[in-house]
Amino acid sequence: DEYCAIKQSIAMALEQYPLAHTTIEIELPEEACRDQPVPSQTDQH
Repeated sequence: DEYCAIKQSIAMALEQYPLAHTTIEIELPEEACRDQPVPSQTDQH
């Protein structure tokens, strides 16, 4: 899977830093972002 390969590549690049945990988030343009309100939630008056 392409995303796994990207995450592994980034993880290898970050090995030199003493990080306890990292999170790699990949958002695609067609995915809804949770930070943006859903229109049905904002249209209620």
